[in-house]
Amino acid sequence: MPRVVIDGYNLLFRDHEPGAAPLDQLRADFLRRVDAARPAGTEVVVVFDGRPGPAVRDPGAAPGLSVRFAASPRSADDLIVRLVRSSARGSTTVLTRDRELGRRVKAAGAGLGDPDAFFRRPKHRSGRPRRAEKPRPPEGAELDEWERLFRKNEDD
Repeated sequence: MPRVVIDGYNLLFRDHEPGAAPLDQLRADFLRRVDAARPAGTEVVVVFDGRPGPAVRDPGAAPGLSVRFAASPRSADDLIVRLVRSSARGSTTVLTRDRELGRRVKAAGAGLGDPDAFFRRPKHRSGRPRRAEKPRPPEGAELDEWERLFRKNEDD
């Protein structure tokens, strides 16, 4: 099974200013986004620095998604490199914007993924892209304009 390891705070704070909301809430929202974007059949491990707060829910609630915390003196970067080294060479992709961490994980045998591409299109658990919602039908003046255009083309 392919594995994606995410540098949690590196990507979370790319979209949110520290202190914008309680840290537990930011982490929970981030984990929901990760779970929604996670491709079917892919194990995802999100690594954060520090210790979990009292409000961190059981990461086992979403099968295939796990959360790890790197308690001091170890950093999340060190834990990510350790996770890469403990898996088969080439079987792990790391999502980070940290260049130094990127260099370290590549040297350890992982690939680097594009975080924007990971989050761009959430997938159903079947692995197929979600269908776009059906657009709303035209109404009022917009409907009148469409009817006028199509009538004009029928007359030609």
